[in-house]
Amino acid sequence: MNPIRLTVFVLAMAWCALGARALASEQIYTYTVVHPILGEIGSFTDRVNRSGVQTRVDTQLHVLVRILGVVAYREESQGSEVLEGDRLISLESDGDRDGQPIDVHGRVQDGKFVVKSRAGTISAPLDITPSDPWLVRGAMQAKVVSTRTGQIVDVSVTGGETVTIQLQGVSAHARHYLITGDKRQEVWMADNGIPLMMRSIEDNVPIDFVLKTPLAQAVPGFVAAAAPTAPQVRTNPSDR
Repeated sequence: MNPIRLTVFVLAMAWCALGARALASEQIYTYTVVHPILGEIGSFTDRVNRSGVQTRVDTQLHVLVRILGVVAYREESQGSEVLEGDRLISLESDGDRDGQPIDVHGRVQDGKFVVKSRAGTISAPLDITPSDPWLVRGAMQAKVVSTRTGQIVDVSVTGGETVTIQLQGVSAHARHYLITGDKRQEVWMADNGIPLMMRSIEDNVPIDFVLKTPLAQAVPGFVAAAAPTAPQVRTNPSDR
């Protein structure tokens, strides 16, 4: 059983966090991974460090799915990206996806971005970005490198309408974007650039990454957190 394949989505979220206003040299974002039927199945941590024009992003994903007490799916992975300005100069993604190794490494070399994975070596243009819903800067087309397979994928970003979502019992306004490429993904981004929620459609099942901390920074008026629940999304009446 393989209910989710999340690695492609992980560094994706890290990229989005780069757009958030920097309040310090290091920012840490944690997300709860939620299955619509099984509930909370894991966690994702995104650590962003800035030094001058260089930014380093480190990520960790932990997912464990049990059905009737039996482990049905497990994924442990970690990744890192280094950027100079908006340009990706290196990428690493390692781990284990339900018994299958994850092994993707890329860096700038001889005027190209060279990606090595278990599938081989691919050369990409220097403006390549990691596979991520954090291409979200309005409607656009782009080429991205999959952090799960090392393959190059054409991606389009559409949307940007205002919606209201519920996070730990607090309403938050967000811009909703749709990312289509080798799969369908969605992003809900706060006005200050912090990703509030991400959704990846895996085998027709929506898997959500819901911001857990720092919620007070992302959502004005947030007071106290309740137990994580599947988020609700509704379109603002004024936007209809």
